[in-house]
Amino acid sequence: MSTGTSPHVRRTKQLPPYRAVFAVDTKDFSNSPSAHQQQLSRDIPDLLAQALDQAGLSRLWENRVFGTSTGDGYYFGVDATDVPFLVDPFLTELDEVLQDHDEVVRARDRALRLRLRASIHLGPIPDSGLSTAMNETHRLLDSAPVRKILEESDPDSTFLAAILSQRVFTDVIRGAYVKLRPARFAERAVKVKSYEDVGYLYTPTASVNPDSLDGVDAAPVDAAQLQKDQQGAPEQAHPPQPITNTVNNTVHNEFSGSTGGSVLQVGQARDIGFNGQN
Repeated sequence: MSTGTSPHVRRTKQLPPYRAVFAVDTKDFSNSPSAHQQQLSRDIPDLLAQALDQAGLSRLWENRVFGTSTGDGYYFGVDATDVPFLVDPFLTELDEVLQDHDEVVRARDRALRLRLRASIHLGPIPDSGLSTAMNETHRLLDSAPVRKILEESDPDSTFLAAILSQRVFTDVIRGAYVKLRPARFAERAVKVKSYEDVGYLYTPTASVNPDSLDGVDAAPVDAAQLQKDQQGAPEQAHPPQPITNTVNNTVHNEFSGSTGGSVLQVGQARDIGFNGQN
């Protein structure tokens, strides 16, 4: 009778804890005057911390598992059970903070802007942050749909455009862990290099209808699912671990027109570069 450890057990590893990742990137950072880039980079984590504090969520910033500046952006991780708070109220608070901060930025240079793309994802992520889930977070952040939102939005109105991963949308939005309804999100196909998935666009202060974006082809969505989204009927979520927190916040600024009626096939975006062109 063998008393040794099975070779199958020796090859098997435990998953890292499930974490939620929030990442932001600055639109046209590399086109900003060189004299202002360092200050803009410093502004970003300060504004994230300020928005969390105003939302009553300073504990997420203080207890973040990791947090790293990318020069033109920032990303940080929290426990997966807190992912609903990153969606609501954090996105709304961050949008308001960016709008207020615009006066400070424009005072430095009338042509200067600080407008952010954000992505939210979750998965098994070690303390270092190095993981497939982290790579996917940045793929979403770099994808064409969320880029086009900022490109075609009014720069004096829309300072933040966010994209949620399919898993976050399913667990948090369809799972009804926040008050935001599925119809507030625009479902889009995402393709960046070898990464292909579906993302869900959300803009706290919208000034463009995602269905009117140029350079994309529409494809029909599942009719049964569309009906559920329009009715706001939550589906059974499948979170990686139980989520027990509930947020009760007021929803602001709805999209005009239909935001849930099509999936767009978009072209490839550039490769991810933490300090690349934006």
